Amino acid sequence: TAVSVEPAAAPLRPAPLPGAAASVPAAAAAAPAPDPERRQSGALGRFFRALWDFSVTAVVVGLFVGSWALAASGVVDEDRARLLGGAVATVIFTPWAVHRLTGRRGRAGLGILGSAAATGAAVRWVGLDADPAILLAATFGLQVVTCFFLSWLTRRKPRPVLV
Repeated sequence: TAVSVEPAAAPLRPAPLPGAAASVPAAAAAAPAPDPERRQSGALGRFFRALWDFSVTAVVVGLFVGSWALAASGVVDEDRARLLGGAVATVIFTPWAVHRLTGRRGRAGLGILGSAAATGAAVRWVGLDADPAILLAATFGLQVVTCFFLSWLTRRKPRPVLV
């Protein structure tokens, strides 16, 4: 009994029917697929979306207020570690709060970079030898203005209204 080790021949494909290719126009075959329509959400879907947005925004605003309260308590108690910890936290939470509170949101990452730059500008403008309360007030003002400006600058286009 001899066994052949030669590869088997590939099966032959049947030739396409001559009328099938002519039935589809070339322009229709090459046209991209249309964008899928957005699904209309029902009342329950809108409720859970609003609940989610409210919950996330409430947590973010709480972190924003907490970071500034930590920095302010460091100024009042003259605790440099709390002041610096709060100041570092504000670099993250101020742009995030502005991002959540603006209607047409911009890029949060750019806001964080802008907030860090605003903090550096406040330190350079006021100086490290100045009263920490003045430095903290300047930092707050510059961070908020910078974050709102960058959020406005990078805002998204409004969504089209579905009819």
